[in-house]
Amino acid sequence: MCKKFVSLVILVLLWQLASTASAQDFIGGNPAPNAGSWCTPSNWSNGVVPADSSTSTGIYVMPGATIGVGCNAVCHDVHLAIYNGQTGGLTIDGGSLTIADFWVLGYFGGATGNFVMNSGSAKCYRVYIGHIGGTGTWNQYGGTFETQQLWVGTSDGAKGTVNLYGGTIFVQPVQFFELASAEGTTALMNIAGGTLVLMGDYVGTIKRYISQGNIVAYGGNPGAALKFDYNISSRGKTTLYAVMMDPSLAHNANPFHLGKLGLLQQNITWDPGNHANRHNLYFGSSADDLQEISHGQEPNSYSVSSLNVQPGHTYFWRVDEVNDSNGHVWPGDVWQFNVAEYITVDDMTSYNQSSNKITSTWVGGGSSGSVISLETDYNHCHYLVGQAMQFDYKNDGSPYMISKVYAPVSKLKAGANWAAGNVEILTLWFQGDPNNAADQLYVKLADTTAHSAVQIYGDFNDLDGTISEPNANAIKDGRWHEWNIDLSRFTGVNLNSVLTMTIGVGKQTPAVGGKGTIYIDDIRLYPEKCLLRGGSSIGDINGDCIVDLDDFIEFVDGWLDSGQLL
Repeated sequence: MCKKFVSLVILVLLWQLASTASAQDFIGGNPAPNAGSWCTPSNWSNGVVPADSSTSTGIYVMPGATIGVGCNAVCHDVHLAIYNGQTGGLTIDGGSLTIADFWVLGYFGGATGNFVMNSGSAKCYRVYIGHIGGTGTWNQYGGTFETQQLWVGTSDGAKGTVNLYGGTIFVQPVQFFELASAEGTTALMNIAGGTLVLMGDYVGTIKRYISQGNIVAYGGNPGAALKFDYNISSRGKTTLYAVMMDPSLAHNANPFHLGKLGLLQQNITWDPGNHANRHNLYFGSSADDLQEISHGQEPNSYSVSSLNVQPGHTYFWRVDEVNDSNGHVWPGDVWQFNVAEYITVDDMTSYNQSSNKITSTWVGGGSSGSVISLETDYNHCHYLVGQAMQFDYKNDGSPYMISKVYAPVSKLKAGANWAAGNVEILTLWFQGDPNNAADQLYVKLADTTAHSAVQIYGDFNDLDGTISEPNANAIKDGRWHEWNIDLSRFTGVNLNSVLTMTIGVGKQTPAVGGKGTIYIDDIRLYPEKCLLRGGSSIGDINGDCIVDLDDFIEFVDGWLDSGQLL
């Protein structure tokens, strides 16, 4: 899957924008040296308070400027320290700040920017907390801050920290919400009493940052928990906040709230409360209609095999903690999870250009005319942003006539057992180019007993039960193709112990062909898919291969949740 590419064009834009605005520096004054009100003229280098959205302001002193009650500050941009050795500070304590464009806390290496918000309001187009090697710290205890772009730790060596002790940060409409967006950066968002609100569905992004350790609750306190939802606390928005947990309640759900249950995951589990010795377990497809499925469950685990959960469907569950000695029951929170639709073999997201190159997993070259690399250009990615495998093939006989790459499945995400999770379909996405030489694309699986089988890309993905002619022109098409292969067609291969996966262009025996470039992305295993000749049915909303009343019900139930007018 493709990964977002963050360009240093941002830096150029910042300097261009700054050069168009008049500049004023805050120098400070009473009541303490290098501190004072933003709205006091003598605290500015030219003796004039910035009065409009064309003024670029710099604050390179501590404690810095204060925007108090009755002070309504306006400017084009704010720099809290730019160069090595500079430390700048700003406090909003009841007043308001309107920034027409950007705000940087700690620009270059050695620069430190500190922001405190106690109350009041602020609005800014984009915020960079720790930029190009700089360090930025944001401590908010109250008030509201609104922006469209929030970058925390944005490029080489930058360090950004947000401590949201109170108040609210609104990112709306969301253009960027990025934490540690480049290698060599660090970012931490500590939610401890405040609320973060993002316009749109950013649950997946929040979960990713939590799993990476970029977002924590109450400084990582094990007795605290992060709560987040989309379209519940605020319509059309993702809301994130933190709570201190009641130690008597069940906690640490697996899969965690709003997470995914993997197709290979056998049990749902939780950590028991401090006083429980048994658990009452409730489960259902609706949060409002949970049915008890286990009374007095003794281990804190339950097998999903008895629940008949279906790929792609959403389920809800709750654990009530029970103490037999006094009969006390502690009702738990309702948790929600979605069952994964597939098992990832490789989505190309884990690779980079240094510590984990794609060539450390996928092997080409040698006697093969293949060269592979990591492609980060969104024009060649399955999704609009991200990265894919670039596969350059050369079968023209000078000197190669075979082009293939292979990977030991021990290095791939799905592991060796391709029969687990009731999977039936191998899917991969590929994109060609009109300038490519026509040739056939194939996939080969081999097991640990040296049995192997090959499937060749054919018309309609060769899934209508007939033997069709190979479609050698598919790799000349610049569009993305989804290739679905019935695993049962790999005749003789033991899918319980797959050893290698090979992707090739051309014949498996030496034969003169041509050369070109294709892109590979999102290799997956599905338990079932609609494998209809020519594509899926229009109106099949729930993906069960049938257009029926269930599709209409799902449409009616969810059509307003998109936040868009139809």
